[in-house]
Amino acid sequence: MSWDRQRLVWTMEPWTKLMKKVFWICYLPGPTHRSQWTEFWNTSSLGRLSMKFFLKTINSKILMFRDDIIEECGWEDKQHSWAAIEKPEEIFLYGPYYPNYRNGEHSEDTIIKQTQELIESVDGWLVFIFTLNRFPCLARNSEPCMLNLVWKAFEWYTQYGVKTHIGYKKCWGFKGTKENLFRDINYPHFEYICQSGNYQSYLKTIQESTESDQSPVCENIYSAIRKLLGPKALNIKFPLIITMQEQDRKMYFKKMSSISNSDMQGKKDFLAQEMSTMLEALASSLSDETYSLHEHLQKGATFTLDCSFNSQICDTMRAMMRTSFEQCWRDMVQDKFAEFLREMLIENFSKCTVQLFIHEITAVTKHYLHIGRIQLADDKASPKS
Repeated sequence: MSWDRQRLVWTMEPWTKLMKKVFWICYLPGPTHRSQWTEFWNTSSLGRLSMKFFLKTINSKILMFRDDIIEECGWEDKQHSWAAIEKPEEIFLYGPYYPNYRNGEHSEDTIIKQTQELIESVDGWLVFIFTLNRFPCLARNSEPCMLNLVWKAFEWYTQYGVKTHIGYKKCWGFKGTKENLFRDINYPHFEYICQSGNYQSYLKTIQESTESDQSPVCENIYSAIRKLLGPKALNIKFPLIITMQEQDRKMYFKKMSSISNSDMQGKKDFLAQEMSTMLEALASSLSDETYSLHEHLQKGATFTLDCSFNSQICDTMRAMMRTSFEQCWRDMVQDKFAEFLREMLIENFSKCTVQLFIHEITAVTKHYLHIGRIQLADDKASPKS
């Protein structure tokens, strides 16, 4: 093994083990892993890592390259990557390249291949690589893109003296939007977790619960939810209209069609039409404004009180329809709130994973590799000067 190869292995070994440890702890949760989770959280300072932007000068240069790509190839919002090799008086800009998931090929695979070919024939100083919609992957069936990029950055530096800058727009983590670490967490779980003082009190609440289908989450997941969302998660505001489609409404309010009454026999079609009119009025009343869970529930109760029924519907039936509607509304709002919280958890978990990776790897690669999020014009934060 050559000296360069040994040095590369020594460089990569600490964070490779760390990422495997993170993946192992997160995806094999259980009582035996509690100490590992606690150690991981505390020693990595995961909860205190902030989003790392590029320096302003590098950010501006990558945005300039991005403008050239857009001008030449048009604007694209789907996942793609491009790169640039900078010489003192010349710039080689190539891409964009798109993934071919059917063949298991990511856009970064093509970037690495093209960069390798160019860098062997071009006496460059700097390599700039940008991936639009996600941080290069940290896990897949073959070697992850980010690991490949780091290995290559080291080779390009030791063989050609080239430094590499890798920019990204969104954090992907291990699985991105397909992350399944929190997929089984429903609304009762969130309620019990947020209202409990510690894991033991949470277990006691679950045991005393009348919800027979509720099984407790492991302490690892409990701690992650408490850390990532905080104790006031139930007060988080969310836009219901964005997460609720017409098909969802029909599914949740389907049980209203079971309402029957001896006085309404022979008028089922009329009652069904009344319910349909009620749901249409509900759809038109929704907005994209954000409200807390309690506020959304109150809006549902107010809607039923303000709803005007046909004079042919008796008071008893009206009361039944209001009660059924409020129950359907409550189930829907709670489910959509849990879905919103799960998406927040996935996003925060992915951000923490990416920031931990960057924090650990750049500590040993800072001489030849820089990784940072690209600051676009619509972002609120400002890159460092």
